Amino acid sequence: MGLGINTISLLEIRGEGVQWGNFAEDISLDDDFHLGYVFLMLIVDSIVYMLIAWYVNGVKPGQYGVPKPIYFPFQPSYWLGRPLTSKTKKANQSWFCRTDWHERPSATRPSLR
Repeated sequence: MGLGINTISLLEIRGEGVQWGNFAEDISLDDDFHLGYVFLMLIVDSIVYMLIAWYVNGVKPGQYGVPKPIYFPFQPSYWLGRPLTSKTKKANQSWFCRTDWHERPSATRPSLR
């Protein structure tokens, strides 16, 4: 971040400022550093921090979450999902085909108060 601010200040001192035309131009003759590298590292850092946050949220999800094992990204079941067994299929079908749902009372009308 410090190199980016230094690069921006050098461009401002020269009177050019940061523009798309000088985004990939070298600032001085001594080195080949330019502002494009700063933005590239910003994108790379964002991706790395996003992956770290995703992993930590899976391993230590907080008060109401269910923690995953430390090696969860390396499990095929995490990426592909668990195959449905016949027991799971029957449980899902029986939930949709339930006949013991409560009937709405006929003497009441829905209203807002």
